[in-house]
Amino acid sequence: MQEFEWNGIWWLPGNKDKHIAGTLKFHPVEGARLELTGTFRNLAGLRSNDFYDDDIILGEIFGKIVTLYKCHECIFNINAPGFTGSTYSIEYIITGTHFAKKEEILFKSITVRTNYLEEWINLIGFRSAIREQEIKGQKYRTLDVMYVHPPSEPSYKTEKFDITIKFNLSAPWQITKKVTLEQSNSLKLDFHEAVTVEKVKDFTFYIQNFLSLATGTTIYPLSITAAENRIDIIYPVPLQKFDNQKQFPYSNVFFFFHDVSDNFGTYLCNWMDKMSDKIKPSYELYFAVRQLPMYTNFQFLSLMQAIEAYHRKTKDYEVIPKQKLKKIIKIFLRNLSDEEIQEKFDINPEELKQKFRDNLNLSYQPTLKDRLEGIWHDYKFALELVFSEEGYKNFIKKVKNTRDYYTHYLETKKEIIEKRDLATCIYLLLFILEVCFLSETGLTEERIRKIISRNENFKQLKVKVSQMFKNMTEINGI
Repeated sequence: MQEFEWNGIWWLPGNKDKHIAGTLKFHPVEGARLELTGTFRNLAGLRSNDFYDDDIILGEIFGKIVTLYKCHECIFNINAPGFTGSTYSIEYIITGTHFAKKEEILFKSITVRTNYLEEWINLIGFRSAIREQEIKGQKYRTLDVMYVHPPSEPSYKTEKFDITIKFNLSAPWQITKKVTLEQSNSLKLDFHEAVTVEKVKDFTFYIQNFLSLATGTTIYPLSITAAENRIDIIYPVPLQKFDNQKQFPYSNVFFFFHDVSDNFGTYLCNWMDKMSDKIKPSYELYFAVRQLPMYTNFQFLSLMQAIEAYHRKTKDYEVIPKQKLKKIIKIFLRNLSDEEIQEKFDINPEELKQKFRDNLNLSYQPTLKDRLEGIWHDYKFALELVFSEEGYKNFIKKVKNTRDYYTHYLETKKEIIEKRDLATCIYLLLFILEVCFLSETGLTEERIRKIISRNENFKQLKVKVSQMFKNMTEINGI
């Protein structure tokens, strides 16, 4: 999605005769604004601090028709009698069609292009060969380039939509001294039921996060089209600000399309279902660490919170059943003598009992240690490719102490992860979450092990883990 500035005329649905000149400005990170040289309002009794929202504003720009959806007036000026100006912030720009009502803004299919999609899919149709030829006694070296479109485009059916990987070739109509041939890929989603533009944004967001997990880099939509590419759907994508890559970071890739090509639609659909409910708090924290600038101690705390949230949402259980715990607390407090508490400790007995109540009422929940042990139990098949069992136990102890230190800034730093090892610890926490997320997509244990086993980054991480535990042993004087 590129920055642009369009001048045109604008009006409210059903009132084209009362159109106003104005400029639509769009920035892919900062968003869209419509600056009008006038107002849609009746000036009688209108004040400069009165702001209005409009569901839809329609426009024409040099023959292009535009629908602006979710328009929020943010600036209104009355400079002199008869001279006014309005500025709206716009959530969605839809080009190529006019919608008169918000209920009409529905789409049966969309086509999404993202950065690095071609590199991740990695199905290239170009073939080339250098040949020696002799023409009229002269020897020539020729370069033959051929593009072979896949005989069938990969297509998958899911409960919510059918998804197809599209292949497109752009080539010049005329040959000059420079020829550029480019293959591009896109994902076409045909929905079983028409969806709103807000749902389009949600589906696109799920896709870009799935691809971000896969590629290990920031992914964002380059274009979203509908109605066989006749309609463009445009909205700001703040993450584009943090794309610092000059070229595709192959070394960061977690898995490629061929790793999930057998059932890509199902894996993606599972990801969407879990993202919208169970693992939403975890993936938001995970991607915040992956994609946003952040101090290392904040990265660490965010990932610890993500792991706890993941376990709570997907594997939660009660260490002690709540009803049984209530009885235990009641018996415990009954045996505390008010007189003895007052005499020996000079503390208000009721205040002390309430403190005990507040703390004990939460003891039915698993501790951080319990949760990390549970994750090892469920995902040992993958985690053991980086951790030894003894190393993971040591890791649990260290990250618990470090979490407590950075949360409460305790006086003691005993048995915490040193700053020099904190970056390695963060990569380990990311790795644990990535294993959890891959499992949620429905990939088999064997497939996940294969993906991790061949990844050079995880091989290096295993070496760093050994070094980190060696450093800890030296510090503790063992």
